[in-house]
Amino acid sequence: LFEAWCDTPLCDDNRIPFPFASVDIDESMHDKIHYIMKIMQRYRSVTVQLDSHCGTIAPNSVASSFSRSRGESIKDVLYDQTRVEVIGWGKRIANKVARSDNHAFGELAREGRGWVEVYIVLSDGGDDTRTIMLPPRHEFYDRDRSATADRG
Repeated sequence: LFEAWCDTPLCDDNRIPFPFASVDIDESMHDKIHYIMKIMQRYRSVTVQLDSHCGTIAPNSVASSFSRSRGESIKDVLYDQTRVEVIGWGKRIANKVARSDNHAFGELAREGRGWVEVYIVLSDGGDDTRTIMLPPRHEFYDRDRSATADRG
């Protein structure tokens, strides 16, 4: 699985950016989505987690649902939707990223654009289930774990 992951464009950049105020997947991202499907087909025990974000200037009233819609637009085209979890973070993570000078997604966040981060999840399936995420999630998520995100 690790080799398969590193053979994809997701290994270098697991982000799928979206145009401003849009839930439409840019055509340039179709290769990344194709690789997600290939991994899902080859490794039946993996799941996919999509952490979805909107830009920092999104109205608070729609930020959570809009970010979730971006993740759902990717989920809708994937091979086996039962193995895909979408988490809509609204602009909570984007606000943190925008304040970071060295975060890879800082520019997107500051521009008010959103993105979806793709994670391949491998679980050992035991009672005390341990998981491995590719790539490892940023510490921003660990700090926000107690906060509610729109999961589904």
